[in-house]
Amino acid sequence: MPSQEQIDKVRQTKMDALAAKYLHEERLKRLDWLNPLVDVLGVAVPILYGAFRLLAKGTEYSDFFEHSWEVLAALLVVAVVVKVVFKWQDKSEGHRRMMAENIVLVGQADYLLGKASTASGENAIYFFRMAELLEKNDREVLGAVKDGERQSAYRKALKELNPGSVLTKCPKCNASP
Repeated sequence: MPSQEQIDKVRQTKMDALAAKYLHEERLKRLDWLNPLVDVLGVAVPILYGAFRLLAKGTEYSDFFEHSWEVLAALLVVAVVVKVVFKWQDKSEGHRRMMAENIVLVGQADYLLGKASTASGENAIYFFRMAELLEKNDREVLGAVKDGERQSAYRKALKELNPGSVLTKCPKCNASP
């Protein structure tokens, strides 16, 4: 049977995993509109250019569309280069994977807490090893996290842990979400 200290640590680990899930979710919000935007522009700009060039052929607007195409093509190349250099697609996949792993860890914490009376201390030790590895991977994928982002993620995690409770307090800062 896990000790009370281990049970408390499982609860804290569960909250950390929930907070990490929310941090990954926030990072994905930005990437989920940037990646498709560049992809859509990669298809739309040439199609629209071809259509407008055909319609403007032989008119006074043909020079305007030729110059517009050059500008749009340059912007498209810059957008694609930025997407590749900053590895937006890889980051998006990494955040999705880590979000899923954090959700699994929360489920395992719930299972361990639900079976605390019958589980062995070795189960808790195994859980902590997994959580440690996951935390290392979280730090690698998330990079530097601002204090405001972290606080917001912990507020959301506290709300999920104890929905609707005014007695909910953060164990680190003793503040209510």
